[in-house]
Amino acid sequence: ISGGSTTQKTTSIIGRTNKITPYVVTGTLDSYIPFIKWFIYPYVSWYLLIFLIPLLVSIYDKDAFYKYITFMYLSLFVTLIVYIFAPTIIIREEINLLNNTLTDRLITHIYNAGSTLASAPSLHVLLAFGFMMPLINGKTTPNIIRIIGVILGLLIILATVFIKQHALIDVVTSIFIVIACYFITKAFKLD
Repeated sequence: ISGGSTTQKTTSIIGRTNKITPYVVTGTLDSYIPFIKWFIYPYVSWYLLIFLIPLLVSIYDKDAFYKYITFMYLSLFVTLIVYIFAPTIIIREEINLLNNTLTDRLITHIYNAGSTLASAPSLHVLLAFGFMMPLINGKTTPNIIRIIGVILGLLIILATVFIKQHALIDVVTSIFIVIACYFITKAFKLD
């Protein structure tokens, strides 16, 4: 399973089709990160956790939830702007899977369902790090939820590079955007 070409057709927000050449963000350090297929499980848990963690925070800590919604909307807006004006792509190494196990089939499905285009910032990292923020900074969410949520968030972030779905720069840009938007909402008292 490989990453595809570096030139792809994309549709802009206003519906025009543009031929673009995205920035390749796969770096030298990425080649030193091993492919660890078992990280597919934290990676796919993200699809449930991006709903479950905010729901639990909204039940236990309304103030932290409202702050989360505000800085995450801003983070997602910034991310969409990056995708439009500075599109990125990763070049994925060739990975040979036998597809005879659930793990291999999940990886193959994720690779085939998605694209390596719009890799930085990573939405997996952006939303996982984002849901970690109210868990870390919140006051009334039970500690067990906070601890499990932060551990799962960290595993999801690691999973993005260990299953070769993202490059290190994707992780860094996502975390930077979340932290910057978090502090912007605090500075302008948007929370």
